[in-house]
This record gives sequence, structure tokens and C-alpha cells, in this order.
Amino acid sequence: MVSKVKNPSGDGQPSNRAKLIDFAEKKADELMKFHLEDMAILSREVTATFTFIIAALSVAFGYLLNVYEPRADMRFQRWVWLAPTAAINLQLLFCASWLLIKAMGARRVEPLGNEPKNLLSEEALKADAEEVRLSECRNQQARIEFNRSRNAFTAAELNRVRRWLLTVPLTFVVVWAAMAVSKALGWLA
Repeated sequence: MVSKVKNPSGDGQPSNRAKLIDFAEKKADELMKFHLEDMAILSREVTATFTFIIAALSVAFGYLLNVYEPRADMRFQRWVWLAPTAAINLQLLFCASWLLIKAMGARRVEPLGNEPKNLLSEEALKADAEEVRLSECRNQQARIEFNRSRNAFTAAELNRVRRWLLTVPLTFVVVWAAMAVSKALGWLA
């Protein structure tokens, strides 16, 4: 939107200041759209990761039920397989819970623009149009920074959970080895 404010020379062309405000408004809108699109992409990534965790948890829990002997005394369970399977079930449940709480919960999002009631307030109508536009550019900057920070937080939590998921096989192996050693030493039946 090119400003209709005439420059002081009176030639009918927008002033340099008006051109700069037009440029800043355009770039701010582009940047805000980028952050809103990034937010949507992050949301899809979080949902896909959560879905993966739930699927893995379902499989691991099914295996846990398969390994557990309901009629056997606890001393005679197959602990070499039961304990590591239970451990990864707990780890997957923790990862899913963390992701749900930290990255999937409904949180505030700053909108692309401002409401007309704010832009057309009595105070704004009395002010110079360029000053109102400058003020709105500053408000847009605050909204951009908020959404950027929100996206950075979501991305950090998503990456944290993905790194934790990489340790699931290690958890299984460590607990399995501990149970195998315990059995070899006669600590387990």
C-alpha cells in the first residue's frame, strides 16, 4: 500500500519517509507470514512425532503383555525381557507426555495484523497517518518477536524429545544386560 502523503516538494509523489514505511510494512507482513507458516510446519512435525511415539508405545506395550506371565509368581517372571520392555514403555510414555505438555498444548499466537478498533481509535484518528503506521510497525515487530520466540521454544522441545527417542534402544540394551547379569549371578530365578 503506497502512501498518499505528499512529500514537502509538492510534486505529488510519496515522501521518502512514506516509501520507507511502505517498505517496512511489506517486509514485516512477509516476515510475520513466514513465522506463522513455520508455526504450522512445527505443529505438523510435533503431531507426526507424537503419532510415532504412540505407535511405538502401542507395540512396546503389546510386547510387554506378551512377555508377562499372569499365572507365574513374580519371582519366576521372564525379567530378562520383561524389565527392559517395561523400561522402554516408561521412556516412551515420558516422551509422549513431555511432547504433549510442552509442544502440543494450546498456546497464544500473535496475529498477522491489528484489529480495526485499535487502528481506528479516537486517538489514532487524531494523529498523523504516518505516525499511526509507524506505531503499527512497532506493534508488528513485537508480534513477530513473540511468534519467533514461540516457534523457537516449540522447536527446542521437539528436538529434545527426538534426542530422547534415540536413547530408547540403549535403554533396552542396558536394562536387558543388567537383567542378564543378574540372572547369571543367580539373583533372578
